[in-house]
Amino acid sequence: MNYNVILVDADEATLTHTANIFKRLPSLTLMASYLESKSAQGLAAVFTPNLFLIDVDDADNRLMLPAFADYRAHEKMGRRQSF
Repeated sequence: MNYNVILVDADEATLTHTANIFKRLPSLTLMASYLESKSAQGLAAVFTPNLFLIDVDDADNRLMLPAFADYRAHEKMGRRQSF
């Protein structure tokens, strides 16, 4: 299975490092990366992600997890929802 990934991490170095890893893995396509989960939420509907990688060490990101789960639930039912 191929994964279209949205990556969220507040550390720019981690985003860059992870993006470089994705370039070597054919089953993972990095659709977009964000420093803040709120930005990712607002723009995720533009892409067709089926995997969100979110830094849960960040308290704001943990609070946003239910919204990402809701996005995936609506996507699976064929009703894309913008956040």
